[in-house]
Amino acid sequence: MLNLKFFHSVLLLSSIGLYQSCCPEGWVKGRYSCYYPSHDSATWLAASIKCQSMASNLTVINNQDENNFVAGMIKEYIHAYKHNFWLDGTDVNQEGHFIWHSAKHPISYKNWNVNEPSGGSEDCIEMLVKEFVDPRQIGKWNDKICSYLNHYICEKSIDDEGPVLSQGSVIG
Repeated sequence: MLNLKFFHSVLLLSSIGLYQSCCPEGWVKGRYSCYYPSHDSATWLAASIKCQSMASNLTVINNQDENNFVAGMIKEYIHAYKHNFWLDGTDVNQEGHFIWHSAKHPISYKNWNVNEPSGGSEDCIEMLVKEFVDPRQIGKWNDKICSYLNHYICEKSIDDEGPVLSQGSVIG
């Protein structure tokens, strides 16, 4: 029920131009990008493919302002979600060396939760929303097993409504 309220709110705000300007219907306008917080859950790979099918990529967080915006967008409707959210980051190719998958470049801005990344078979980055009750941890990052089911956030550029970064091949 709350999930429907979220999307109805986005649609209403979109129709009066508050949330969306140059973004597709159902997307939330940020400073430079449009964001799509999913209502469904998927593995990291399936989420990446779903984003690509919408001419976008999983979200790349470039700085603290963007991280705060994305976390705030999720917090606004936190009760509608059951899981955390996949971001574009992974260290599947080299343990401990996280990159933004779609751009194939190292992650410069980081917002890891305490004692993270923890390594091992946890190769994909999630933004914490639901696993921790402490509100101070919302928006922090955690490395997670990529086959776990999470919500996901897609991102595309406002300018061309295409992916913010060049699409890379999907890891498998």
